[in-house]
Amino acid sequence: MFGKHDQIRKILLTLVVATIALSTNFSLAETTQDSDMDGLTDDAEITTYHTDRTKADTDEDGVLDAQEILDNTNPTDPGSNLLNTYKLDVAQPLFRTGSPVMWYIGRISGIAAFVVFTWVTCFGLLMTSKFLLKFKVFSAPTALETHSFSASIIGLALVVIHAGSLMFDSTIKLTLPEILIPFTVIRTFKSALGFDLNLPISLGILATYLALVLVSTSKLRGKVIKPKIWRAIHYTSFGFYLLFLFHGILTGSDSNQLWAQGIYLISVIIVTTLLLVRIFAKKYFIQSIKSQVSAEK
Repeated sequence: MFGKHDQIRKILLTLVVATIALSTNFSLAETTQDSDMDGLTDDAEITTYHTDRTKADTDEDGVLDAQEILDNTNPTDPGSNLLNTYKLDVAQPLFRTGSPVMWYIGRISGIAAFVVFTWVTCFGLLMTSKFLLKFKVFSAPTALETHSFSASIIGLALVVIHAGSLMFDSTIKLTLPEILIPFTVIRTFKSALGFDLNLPISLGILATYLALVLVSTSKLRGKVIKPKIWRAIHYTSFGFYLLFLFHGILTGSDSNQLWAQGIYLISVIIVTTLLLVRIFAKKYFIQSIKSQVSAEK
């Protein structure tokens, strides 16, 4: 089905499936866990009510968080509870109650997309490094084919699933303009790490558009776009990786979890290592050539 690069594609698909399985496992575990025993699951406290999952009474007003939700008061405001005969009209939050299925799909597909784009970036560095190709772990054609296959099919498909699920689910309901146009998410909700969502979501949108530019120009290389122009455009792939990295870290509801932080850290280490090898290996080869030329003279 996949042709001569069948083995490397199987590895990629296995990696994606493993990432999805890992994310699903942690997501389902979070669905029922209640660390502070206040009647609200950790997942609900983080994503729906923005309360402290380690404190049964987040605002320390004498009323448990779950009871304040039932009373329609604000569990993060000590002045908002029925004990004070004061009831606060809570504005409709970004995260809503309801079936979390689509939201979990959004989380899982987002993490899987990041893993795939890490793969894409790594093979791009492998493909352009003569030093790394000398080890013959992957041939240049295999690196190129895998790089293109990942970016054009799996990576972008996961991004579409990620964005679509966040628009149609009942937990985080982004509008179409908010998904397509950067800097249009004007809300007060904070991510798991405490960042406002507007900028991080915009980074993801910009990264997606940049990915589309990189993929489309690669298809037109040598036909419509000259190699030098294509090469100049392709240098922005480093910006593309950084945009996706910061988007994932700053918006991810799992970014405060060790397993998610591990994925980001491993990705950064691998990409940085390959980049440094490419840079210093290139300098080494240039110096070697200059030395040979000088010796011949």
